[in-house]
Amino acid sequence: MDPAGEEFVRSAIAHQGALLGHQASQLSSTAQEVETLTVQMAELSGRFRELQDVMSSPTSGVPLSLTQHEPEPHANNPPLYDGDPNSCQAFLSQCSLVFALQPRRYATERLKVAYVITLLTGKAREWGTAVWDAGASFCTDFEEFRAEMTKLFDRSVKGDEAASKLARLHQGGRSVLVEVDTFLKRLLNSVGTLRVLTGMAMVLIYTLVLPER
Repeated sequence: MDPAGEEFVRSAIAHQGALLGHQASQLSSTAQEVETLTVQMAELSGRFRELQDVMSSPTSGVPLSLTQHEPEPHANNPPLYDGDPNSCQAFLSQCSLVFALQPRRYATERLKVAYVITLLTGKAREWGTAVWDAGASFCTDFEEFRAEMTKLFDRSVKGDEAASKLARLHQGGRSVLVEVDTFLKRLLNSVGTLRVLTGMAMVLIYTLVLPER
């Protein structure tokens, strides 16, 4: 091969070598980018699984059917509560329904308690604002607040507690209820005896005192 031909071949080989080197560099860079994307995808997949676990957990407090983009159902406010013992349970049950329909809006226990207090009026509001301002411990949990409110205002609970206290009272080693029952029986017996004596007296009066007709 003449010198000119050899030079051409060497030049072509050098050019091909440069191209191969450039392509190898590009392939290496692409491989690094793919590896980085793979790591990022693995991290995103892990976070997505964690989010699924949180959303499906029974303690998450957010129904699976409600997403952050879906509006919560409308719920009317219960009527204001003024401390009426006959409507205490109904009022608290209506508040619980509002919390069930709008779990995101009332996501914390303090929000629930605050909502209930805003619906109080009269003596009930005086009590609610007083315990809230005093920082009562049960104001941080709706169920505890409900229990305290029920004990204070609900008539059925008052009646049960009064009956329980009366049943626990004792006098002379005997239950007060037993004493009351015994007293009532004696009173009835006395009334019966009195009626008999009254009848006998009337017979004597008509027989001995009144003149014969």
